[in-house]
Amino acid sequence: MNVKRLLSLLFALALATTLSFAQSTSSDQSSTDQSTTTTKKKKSKVHEAASATGEAAKDAASATAEGTEKVASATAKGTKKAAKTTKNAVTGESSSSKKLDLNSATKEELATLPGVGDATAQKIIDGRPYRAKNELVSKSVVTQSQYDQIKDQVIAHRAKTSTTASGSSENPGSSSSVSSSTTTTTKKSTKSTTPK
Repeated sequence: MNVKRLLSLLFALALATTLSFAQSTSSDQSSTDQSTTTTKKKKSKVHEAASATGEAAKDAASATAEGTEKVASATAKGTKKAAKTTKNAVTGESSSSKKLDLNSATKEELATLPGVGDATAQKIIDGRPYRAKNELVSKSVVTQSQYDQIKDQVIAHRAKTSTTASGSSENPGSSSSVSSSTTTTTKKSTKSTTPK
């Protein structure tokens, strides 16, 4: 913006100088007596206008250089910030593999979520295991408004059932041995990972 103003000012100064020179030329031609003094005045005015124009051009050039440096610096900072924000948005929110797992995240990782502090992060850890992320609200770990802030950034992975867990004789009489084994395995793995 400053560059445009300086160039406009420079152009207006050159135009005014040219017009005043043209006016003085036309009025000087009508009187032949004053032609020698007028010629000296014209040369003097032209020289003054040229030096003023040269100084204004130098000022405009230095201001343009300073302005360009400031704009380049601000643009670089803004570009880096926008790139980081875009990267976080793309990698953190759009793919489920980058979402924070409620059943395995550390207290520090949970505390990075919006609206979640150390106390809430500890409550989330204490409420494990979660079969679905909406259990945060149903177990009264977080409020609905807090859940609305973090629901797109978290996921609740269920514990994977191993072949020994599904084929074990922990629940031999149960018809749903896989689901009960999964719950048992989840609780066991939670207890072993909690003391970190």
